[in-house]
Amino acid sequence: MNERLVARALARASARTAPLGREEARRIVRDSDGPFDSAMALEEALGGVELAGVTLGIDTHRTRPPRDPYDEWLSRDLQRRMIQIGFGGPHRATFWLDRRGWVHEIAPLDRLYARAPDAATFVAQLLGEAPVELHRASFAFWPLSADDADALFGGNVGCPVGTRPVRWTDDALEVLEEQAWVEAHASGPRVVISAPSIDALAEPLAALATVAPEVTWALLDGGVRAEVSVTSVEAVHAVRSSWRDATFDLTLGRDADGRWMAA
Repeated sequence: MNERLVARALARASARTAPLGREEARRIVRDSDGPFDSAMALEEALGGVELAGVTLGIDTHRTRPPRDPYDEWLSRDLQRRMIQIGFGGPHRATFWLDRRGWVHEIAPLDRLYARAPDAATFVAQLLGEAPVELHRASFAFWPLSADDADALFGGNVGCPVGTRPVRWTDDALEVLEEQAWVEAHASGPRVVISAPSIDALAEPLAALATVAPEVTWALLDGGVRAEVSVTSVEAVHAVRSSWRDATFDLTLGRDADGRWMAA
């Protein structure tokens, strides 16, 4: 991790306890096959540092009770793929590092969201030096190839954060809650696309409905706002809801100011 970033974090720390040694850290996460060396690099640099109300370090939630029940939904299999590297305190968010180096966040009564493409960016976010743009809307599509999806949605592939739509790589689906549901329902090649909101996907979704009406859409996350007024309808498409296991019509178009909307 960048030495200057570490220095700024230490200067801004509100508290610090001693970081864990390698053997103790390994003992704590002995049941995980997550990215131990990457998590240990953060532990050695900033383990025990409290920054913007978040305590950094390996498995901080379990080493600092009380243990909150809200993240118990994380399956043991999923927890084994990640290592916890941040704890916001009781009834606040926890943060997890996956094997790609991405940092994920889970807040009370919420799902697991990618937070940053790497631990350094996560620390910079806590310092207020980098933006936080969670992807609150995600769809699965099938049958649809990755190349066709990239042509429609912009070709941005990688960590699902930021202002643009992102296609999830196959290995990233291991941290998707609905992976089993998609596998059980999809036929043919499938892709997962996410964005900060459904509205951010409205324009390429309208194009997809026009050029490939046979593609099945499944909304995995992101509610549709009932108060949105689409004054110029470009497309209407049936969408399956993974959590309701039902189908509804999604209207795509522009509002009175010409902005793309989904309703």
